[in-house]
Amino acid sequence: MRFAIPTLAASALLASAAASAAGPEAPQPATLTFVAPYSALVGNAFGMDAIDSLPLVMDQRQEIKIGGGLRTVWYSCPGEAGPKDGSRMSFAFEAGKMYELVCRTGQEAAIREADNC
Repeated sequence: MRFAIPTLAASALLASAAASAAGPEAPQPATLTFVAPYSALVGNAFGMDAIDSLPLVMDQRQEIKIGGGLRTVWYSCPGEAGPKDGSRMSFAFEAGKMYELVCRTGQEAAIREADNC
């Protein structure tokens, strides 16, 4: 009889886990990667600076996972003298998709769906 309570508790735990596994899953975040071809200091000297006014730390400046929806991204591109508070753009991200913020010399920065290659 001393095994009845642990067995009962384990059964309840497994039933609870099975029920939550069958329920709706939380949407996967979108992934945003900073791309600046031919630039060695991506993520250090430039990259993404903030998402929706929340500052990013060093390891997040090159790639970050974010929730879907309209987000504002602050960034700095190599070779660009941006505004004092940084360049920014808003974009409607879809959960689970991969995106790139691309900076190319002489061109306007753009967010696009990643090619996955």
